[in-house]
Amino acid sequence: MFEMEQTFVINHPYYPQHVVIPNYVPNATPLPILLGSFGTTIAIVVYTSLTLAKKYNPRLRLGDQAIFCWFVLCWFFFRFLFYLLSFLL
Repeated sequence: MFEMEQTFVINHPYYPQHVVIPNYVPNATPLPILLGSFGTTIAIVVYTSLTLAKKYNPRLRLGDQAIFCWFVLCWFFFRFLFYLLSFLL
């Protein structure tokens, strides 16, 4: 016979709240797990790169190590966000 199209309105935390966001799916992963996995990933990237930098130049001073870690962190954020945005768009 006639098929009725069912539409479900999912509440979202964004403003204005009366606007319908198509294909919105609420996050199922708790925030501590997201932050923990992100922090662990950053720690692994920075620690690995610092270990390799000290292997190739054992005379790096503490300030040079901090600068190196900062640039690696910026590079990682840029690459991660670039990949994420290119994947989503």
